[in-house]
Amino acid sequence: MPVLTATDFRAIPAGEYQARIRRIEPGEGTYGPYLKFEFEIMNDPDYAGEIIFALASETFSPKSKLRGWVQTLTGRTFEEGDPFDTDDILRLPCRISLTVESTEGGERNKVISVLPPNRPPKAPKPAPAQTTRQQTYAAAVNPPHAAGPPPATQATRSQARRQPTPPPEDDNPFDDGQTAGGDAPF
Repeated sequence: MPVLTATDFRAIPAGEYQARIRRIEPGEGTYGPYLKFEFEIMNDPDYAGEIIFALASETFSPKSKLRGWVQTLTGRTFEEGDPFDTDDILRLPCRISLTVESTEGGERNKVISVLPPNRPPKAPKPAPAQTTRQQTYAAAVNPPHAAGPPPATQATRSQARRQPTPPPEDDNPFDDGQTAGGDAPF
């Protein structure tokens, strides 16, 4: 006769965990046929290897939990009549969002959602090249222009073409030419 050892169940703290689908088994329940998902926690120092179970009805309608999970995992949108084989998602990496529920038997985990796996971080953008003071000054004094002079210069030139040439500065409006040395009459 086998000797058994009593164990206690410990709920994993609520949160998101990297996981993979380890097994999917069909079952029959009060509300009809269902699939029992077995998720294995991955890459967590405290909970790697822990198994989390979740049930999903075999209903594969647009609003069903199962269809949402499958579409998330495969990145595929299913239309009416499209077939799906549960073997296609076995061992796929994912993230699962867990909560902790209290029951008569103690606390248990509940899978709130199945999410795509974390993507590896994008490579950092290269740092901008160091600019010397001379380069900064040159760019400020001589900004680059796509074509032709800057708009302010064009406006100044066109205004200059429209205005009459001002009189020379040595002309004194008070000098009637009758006083010596260009002094004003008063």
